Amino acid sequence: MQDEPDNQDATNVTGSAGAESQAGSATGQRSKYGYERMQQLTVYISETDHYAGKPLFLSILELAKQHDAAGATVLKGLAGYSASSHRIQTVGFADLQQKLPLVILIVDAAWRVETMLPLLEAMVSVNGGLITVQDLEAHRYMHPSLPGRNRR
Repeated sequence: MQDEPDNQDATNVTGSAGAESQAGSATGQRSKYGYERMQQLTVYISETDHYAGKPLFLSILELAKQHDAAGATVLKGLAGYSASSHRIQTVGFADLQQKLPLVILIVDAAWRVETMLPLLEAMVSVNGGLITVQDLEAHRYMHPSLPGRNRR
């Protein structure tokens, strides 16, 4: 049996302004199954990192919001170490200032990720960190405000 696009599983990503994202519809970036081709931007930093007088993770979230990214998530690690500090940082109840790792995930269209990257690199370079970008396929974006959403 030949693989055919499953267009029922593809849902167009909508930005905060309600306009259809270029994630797959305007650029034709769809996989053979009809899923949207997107990118995941992942940023690894420390919870003590700051930029322009505020926590770096908040500055990154604000950057994503200013660029109408579909969304962003900050995850806090229980333990970790980095190239700049080979000491393993762990959760400690007696620590006044914990230096635990944070991971920030942003998934959006490649063009939007490319737009944010230079600004993000400038922000992260102050304290150091790691930025990765991976191609992925969005199987289904299930936000309740999207038009034409399948309700089951």
